Amino acid sequence: MNAANTIGQEFVWLTFLSVTIRIQSIRLVYALAVLPACCDIAAMLTEICIEALLVDEEAADQVCEACDKYHRVDSLEQIRFRIFVDFWNFQLSIMGMDKDFKVDWKKLPKCLIDNALPEIDGSASPIYQGMGVYMSFDPTIGADGKKKDGPLRNWATNVLDRMPGVAVSSVERRRKKSHPSCPACHETVEICPACGNGMRGTQEKGVDTRLATDMIRLAWEDAYDVAVLISSDADFVPVVEFLDTKNKKVIHCGFHGVGHHFAKKCWASIDIEKFTSDFERLNPK
Repeated sequence: MNAANTIGQEFVWLTFLSVTIRIQSIRLVYALAVLPACCDIAAMLTEICIEALLVDEEAADQVCEACDKYHRVDSLEQIRFRIFVDFWNFQLSIMGMDKDFKVDWKKLPKCLIDNALPEIDGSASPIYQGMGVYMSFDPTIGADGKKKDGPLRNWATNVLDRMPGVAVSSVERRRKKSHPSCPACHETVEICPACGNGMRGTQEKGVDTRLATDMIRLAWEDAYDVAVLISSDADFVPVVEFLDTKNKKVIHCGFHGVGHHFAKKCWASIDIEKFTSDFERLNPK
């Protein structure tokens, strides 16, 4: 039984109890006793209303009003939302907007759903089905002998991944096969002339694949109705097009001036910069 049904039945139950006390109807008392376990609540409500009408016209009006309230609550459409976050795409965009901005990851899901819901049906009841965060880590060792992304990985594993409904998927970035070259003479540059460190960096591999796979897998399992995707990567266009054939809507959540092509392929697009203050972590420790 969903929350809407529970709230509606409790409201009706209290109204019936009040009416029962006022009109002293033995039949109505019996109906109240079996109401929570009743399989066909509509039939039960009708029977109670008829009995109340025979006893007290004013009481009948109260019961009918309660019935209307129950059916209004029960008829609300429910939409299941699942959030997918391309971590570095999101993080780098946030830093480009404000390098000191800190995300409150506990507030983020609700903020995204609140802004995405009107793009589907503002009168519907949203259900949060969880948030997947997809990220990569730099495995290289720094001058202090520790992994460069050690603190970030520790936070993602021991803090973010333990938040209710959040699942972190991470991979190690791979070292590039070759060193960069000068764009003018195309000469390979192995050592940085300024600091003396190696120029062969790392590259992210597998994150987009995991995110896309989960979007399709969870859609196939009918685990959500609407996907909210934080990314501006055009590589996700085929995923969005496929999900559309399965009646799954994707709402793009991005930053102003980025990802226009990808946004056009989605059901709708929301500008995250318009509500960043709603999920900013103030006075971060």
